[in-house]
Amino acid sequence: MHIKYDKAAIDPSLPGILLLSHGDLAIGLMDTVQAVIGTTSNIAAFTLSHEDDPSRYQEAFLSAANSFLEGSVILLDVFGGTPCTRLLLSAQEIQVPFCAFAGMNFPLVSEAIAARELFRGEELRNAIAEVIPYSIVDIVDKLKELEKG
Repeated sequence: MHIKYDKAAIDPSLPGILLLSHGDLAIGLMDTVQAVIGTTSNIAAFTLSHEDDPSRYQEAFLSAANSFLEGSVILLDVFGGTPCTRLLLSAQEIQVPFCAFAGMNFPLVSEAIAARELFRGEELRNAIAEVIPYSIVDIVDKLKELEKG
């Protein structure tokens, strides 16, 4: 298990963003987004490998989720995988408001970072959800549209 999270630098007025994944996706995506938009606070990445104890992984991300007083946006790599099932099994242990989406990618992470500056609770969840239909684009279809137009 690899964790990238600076608990000492938490901004109590800002919701947290937790990235949960198999392999190194969460840390890689966090690093990529911050390389493009700049370093941001209240973001944590948790990776899980075959050798890791899922219970310890769960304890680690629950601790982080509960440290963000304004709640959390939890983004997962895939619905039904171990990070997701661990969240589903322990959701009642999260003491602050949170929303969660499976299928994380660059547009969702960057939208979560931007939207949390303006929104909380259900409004935050809705702002992130609005990006989902546009977060994956069929490039071949776009090329065909360009050829026609």
